[in-house]
Amino acid sequence: MVKQSEIEKQLIGIWCSGQFLQYAELFDVNDFQFFKGTFEAIKKAIAEEKTVSIATVSGEFKTSQLAKLMTDA
Repeated sequence: MVKQSEIEKQLIGIWCSGQFLQYAELFDVNDFQFFKGTFEAIKKAIAEEKTVSIATVSGEFKTSQLAKLMTDA
């Protein structure tokens, strides 16, 4: 049986390579257990019509995580 984390990893990898982005809209952040923040970064990049790549997604993820740390303090 395939683990949830592996499925999420595969989806994130596909989307970060810029493929099949139209299917990201079928998912909600609550569908993810292990990669919620990364998925949110992908959705944000798509909404802002940015190129979805590892670089843009990781940059957005780091920015959102830093913002969370600053507001939770």
